[in-house]
Amino acid sequence: MQEFEIITLEEIKKLRFSKAYNIVCINYDEEKGINIFTEEDTKDYLEKDIAAFLETKNLKDKIKDMYRIYIFNEEFMKIIFNFGNNDYKYNEILENDFKESFIKYIYSKDPKNTQKSNRLKVRVGILNNEEKREAIQYIGYIEEVWNKWRKK
Repeated sequence: MQEFEIITLEEIKKLRFSKAYNIVCINYDEEKGINIFTEEDTKDYLEKDIAAFLETKNLKDKIKDMYRIYIFNEEFMKIIFNFGNNDYKYNEILENDFKESFIKYIYSKDPKNTQKSNRLKVRVGILNNEEKREAIQYIGYIEEVWNKWRKK
């Protein structure tokens, strides 16, 4: 596991991944400042960098203003933090960073359609070389679930 490693804005823009990934971009200063893209959205952009993918979603120039960016799939999770004044850092956890783990599911409302919830698959476990330190790795969005119990 890597924690609070320095990364530049240019390095963030040039990130590339060999497998489809999920990306969640958070900017609390905008009304619709939470943008969620799943592996289904990114699978056709593996030869391109993050900036190229986000440009297709009209978010390329907003990377520098993001409060936090989560990038994840079954193998890894990278969280990029913006501390302001061009101070960016990231944490990264890999699937093999866990000495023991189990899978859990977390439900959250879909920001684009509050009638639906997203089901987020996460890995929870004890880290290698750490006695009692637990960590969570986001893995992916499994499916959309309709809120049947919601009042009409």
